[in-house]
Amino acid sequence: MLPSLRALLGASLFCVLSSAALAEEPPLRIASDVPFPPYEMLTADGEFTGFEVELVNAICERMQRRCEWQAQSFDGIIPGLLARKYDIIASSMLMTPARQQQVSFAKAYYFNPSVWVGPADRPLEVDEQADLSGKRIGVQRASVQDDYVTATHPEADIRRYTTVDTVAVDMQAGRLDLIFANLPQAQALLLDDAAYAIQGEPVRGPEAIFGKGTSAAFRKRDTALVEAFNRGLDEVMANGTYDEIMQRYFDYDIRPTE
Repeated sequence: MLPSLRALLGASLFCVLSSAALAEEPPLRIASDVPFPPYEMLTADGEFTGFEVELVNAICERMQRRCEWQAQSFDGIIPGLLARKYDIIASSMLMTPARQQQVSFAKAYYFNPSVWVGPADRPLEVDEQADLSGKRIGVQRASVQDDYVTATHPEADIRRYTTVDTVAVDMQAGRLDLIFANLPQAQALLLDDAAYAIQGEPVRGPEAIFGKGTSAAFRKRDTALVEAFNRGLDEVMANGTYDEIMQRYFDYDIRPTE
């Protein structure tokens, strides 16, 4: 047999075996807290959708892995990962120093500031030094927004909710004076209504609370999976897929600066 033909047949056999191995690969189980618009949402048919869902699905395609999504409340999402209930967290999770002690992160794939939102006809000057005694502030439980408000305004009446949309419902019902939330979520849930407005300046730090951006989280031992995910992310960033998905959900750039 000619060497070139032998090499060709060998390569073909390798491809067949590789394809068979991929077909036998178990699906990657991905946990996400839904709804969390516009990042994670459910369609009327119960299918996961949203910016982060589409992005991670595209990365899975580059990894040649099938991904299965499952719902998990945010306050229990890291314990569930560590208990091996799923393989990846893709749930708008900021890479904070505290979380990095428990899990490993892939490269950051977006970063957004957080904002204070309240009734437009009752503007407040809100910053870290403001006295918010007696003000009813809504946050999502166990989020970085919860951590920030707890650290900077312990004098306030902080009300913690399982989901951000529930926070918005209580604001609309007049049961809250302020909410503190991720900017795109605040836009999706409240800021399209002229009755509500951003109070004070957007908040981007400190890094000790907000980290350097948002990414997917993994068990610390799963280094090969993190590396494969990062390669897939690099590819979708380079080939235009990331921009295409981003432009379907945002009219501004959310790519991380680093």
